[in-house]
Amino acid sequence: MARPAGYPNGQGLPPITLWFNTSTGHQAIAEYIRDKWRAVLGVDVALSSISSNYNQEIRTGNLQVWRSGWCPDYLDAYSLLRDGVNFARGGYGGWNNLTYEGLLDQAARTADPDARKALYKQAEEILVETDAVMLPLYFYASAIATKPYLERTFLNALWFDIADISTWRDTRVQGTVTPGSDDTVTSYSGDTTIQVPAGTFTDPVTITEAPASGMPPGGNLTGIGHVFDASAVYSSTGLPAQPAAGKTYNVTVHYTDSEKGPAIEGTLRLYGWDGSAWSQQGISSSVDTANNLITAQVNHFSLFAVLGETKRLYLPTVVKGS
Repeated sequence: MARPAGYPNGQGLPPITLWFNTSTGHQAIAEYIRDKWRAVLGVDVALSSISSNYNQEIRTGNLQVWRSGWCPDYLDAYSLLRDGVNFARGGYGGWNNLTYEGLLDQAARTADPDARKALYKQAEEILVETDAVMLPLYFYASAIATKPYLERTFLNALWFDIADISTWRDTRVQGTVTPGSDDTVTSYSGDTTIQVPAGTFTDPVTITEAPASGMPPGGNLTGIGHVFDASAVYSSTGLPAQPAAGKTYNVTVHYTDSEKGPAIEGTLRLYGWDGSAWSQQGISSSVDTANNLITAQVNHFSLFAVLGETKRLYLPTVVKGS
């Protein structure tokens, strides 16, 4: 068992009290710390909670060990390392380190993100290792479900509910197709094009292309990140529309070399989702590896994905039971 430095077998170590603001969650964390310090260091820790004026008590400097949290007001480590530390600096026993302050001042004047990150790392080492006035425990996190076609901006995770939604973007794209003309609908990202020849539909339709997500089938097929939903409705009624009998429209998807991953480029094709599996049924698809283009002639609307065979080798295995 490890022992506190300077206190052999824990003898002579002054009593330790860990303070926390009243909350079942904060109490559970405090109990965990107490139990681990006891098990690993052999240190007995008393717990004490404060139900009101907790931040004022912190800044008096009278609390021995205490918990706190900080949420950055802007997306830069400066908000944590300067604003957050200054908030409770008195609680660190009046701690001040001129080297630490100098690193933060230099970072504030440094425009290069990598150089600024390196300065922050040096400051963090002083805060949590050299002077060890703070023990980071965890980061707040929020799980938020949004549609794949919603392009969001993110503020601090804890305060996501007050984000400025005026900067969000619906990346679905709609276009009107008329029977007598060749029409094109291009995706928000510009990498997917739906080309509809004249005569594909008997009445005007509205085509919608939207980024989507989907799991590729198992086995030796894999996706390269291009998944989208294509749908069409009659402009006058809003009812689902499909190409006239014997008619097709063209889909072109542009991909980059970095997106291929483990897929064998020459096997890339456009697949459609039939409700239970991905398949090329009803789709004539090909790949132009010189220009990084997938093209397909399609006779229906559905969820689509670019899939290809992988370079992985699958071997049969035999497991011997006991």
